[in-house]
Amino acid sequence: MGAIVTVLETLELERSYNDHRRFWVRKAIEARAGWLVGYRTVFDGTIEPGFRGDGLDGEYDPPYLKIEKSHRCMLVAFTPYSKPVHVPLDGFDELATNEPHAGVLQKDRELLSREAKNWPRDAKGRFSK
Repeated sequence: MGAIVTVLETLELERSYNDHRRFWVRKAIEARAGWLVGYRTVFDGTIEPGFRGDGLDGEYDPPYLKIEKSHRCMLVAFTPYSKPVHVPLDGFDELATNEPHAGVLQKDRELLSREAKNWPRDAKGRFSK
């Protein structure tokens, strides 16, 4: 938990409404760094509708997922506030850096540093409006 990884593939849930199936499909994405926040097992299968009954005798059989296949995956969040994505166990690479966005942050820092030199200042050196 908390390890920094580079995500190469994700698992996305797809549904087929004609035959009441739900299944997880691999999607290739642009390499992106994120934090490992957990593990999960997701399932493929068919949704069985169950039986509702006529309401008089109290019969009720709820719908359920008839499991056909399972996938182990990791949950990876790209920012501390984003919803984690499902990543297959072979769809990532380990990173050696401590910061997932270290290169981007350094570039932004240098840009802001150059721009700040041109902003107007008052007699004491503080930024003015």
